[in-house]
Amino acid sequence: MSDEEVVRVEPEGKRGGEWIVMGLEAYRVPPLGFRSVQELAAEVESLAKMGRRPTAAQMKTVATIIHAAMARNYPALTVESVLDMLDMGNYQRVMAAVLQIAGFEKAGAESGEAQAASPSTGTPSTAH
Repeated sequence: MSDEEVVRVEPEGKRGGEWIVMGLEAYRVPPLGFRSVQELAAEVESLAKMGRRPTAAQMKTVATIIHAAMARNYPALTVESVLDMLDMGNYQRVMAAVLQIAGFEKAGAESGEAQAASPSTGTPSTAH
């Protein structure tokens, strides 16, 4: 175990959200905005076919969706920066958290597979 502590990166935006840890930094990630949900609906749906080893195109899609949420609080953040923050050990957790914060719930979570989220009919889960 490392003795290094996680540092909170304070948001510039005031959109609220959940703190999500990536590496040794925690970011306050707000829900996706309505416009982003509309614009990224096909991308979210496309992730239903993603296995444990995503393709390069799927990695870019995951980063684009995560960026859309994070940019609401961190406007200077780029998709390339998000690609640098994500790795094979955290992308599924971060993506699931972003979708849950947005009111989606992970479909087929019991299978352990990465699945596209489906709209929630209940109260959204929170990720910590």
